[in-house]
Amino acid sequence: MQVVNQSLPITSRSVPYVGQFFGATILIVAISVSFSAFGIMFHFHELNLKKPPAILKTLLWVPGYRIWERCGSNKKSVDIKDDRPDSVESDNTVEGFDELTPDRKSFMVGHVMTHMSKIDKNLQAIKDTADENQEQESLQEEWKFLATQLDKVLMVSILLVYLIVSASMFLSLPPGLLR
Repeated sequence: MQVVNQSLPITSRSVPYVGQFFGATILIVAISVSFSAFGIMFHFHELNLKKPPAILKTLLWVPGYRIWERCGSNKKSVDIKDDRPDSVESDNTVEGFDELTPDRKSFMVGHVMTHMSKIDKNLQAIKDTADENQEQESLQEEWKFLATQLDKVLMVSILLVYLIVSASMFLSLPPGLLR
């Protein structure tokens, strides 16, 4: 056992500076990757969109956010004007309509009114869908804007951490090591 112990080199009591630098760089890269994953989550946040919380807007310190929010608040919705009269009166007559029996006339008018109510329901459904789609698009734009701001904040923070670690590593070198 003593022979093996005597043949092994003496271990260093400190970690070499290059090892410290590479260890710190690996730690910074790991943090950067986790920040990137967090940023990607914001970029592709599209399911069950809700309005972003106010604290998130505050944390990301969005300077022109209120101006941007005001510009985006002009919602254009599909308006269906209800200028239709309850009963349709026209100078145009259908050939043979006057010759029909009163029961047949009321059946035809009821049939037409039934189709008109179905058309009205379909138009209302289209309007509601268009409004919902516009609301979703507005929320997507808002989240994408916040994701862009988050990318900028994370990039600056990683850059600052890397510069601080690099500067502290070079300042901790013993004098005379750098020529």
